[in-house]
Amino acid sequence: MAIRKLAGEWRLLPESRWNVTPTTQRLLKWWRKDDWPGRRPFFCQVEAVEVMIWLTEVAPGTTTGKRLLEELEAHHCYREKPADEADEEATTIADLKGDERKEAKEESEAARMWITGLETIQRKLGITRVIDLSAAPFFLRGSG
Repeated sequence: MAIRKLAGEWRLLPESRWNVTPTTQRLLKWWRKDDWPGRRPFFCQVEAVEVMIWLTEVAPGTTTGKRLLEELEAHHCYREKPADEADEEATTIADLKGDERKEAKEESEAARMWITGLETIQRKLGITRVIDLSAAPFFLRGSG
């Protein structure tokens, strides 16, 4: 089941069943009030924060949420190999030129951010194992 769908189902629950901290509850009530002063945030902005709230406060307390967090997989999720373990014959970012080099740098940074996020979730929620099943690119020396 997709995270967004689960968070959406949670969003429809009555306040008494949100299962969040009092501070988060006040924040959610503020965002959901009808008489919003000034410019209201876009729905997608509120939804993004609600998904994060669901992931960090609600999911760990539900069977479905725990299962989902345990199986969470990120696309292109890897750390660069240490230089002493890298394949000397493989292409590196430094070997690339122009747009290919720029794209490879962006992909590498995104992959690093994904793995860091998963490791943070693992530490904070006490998940015993994070398994990366992504199709990380191995064309660059040091990736994967």
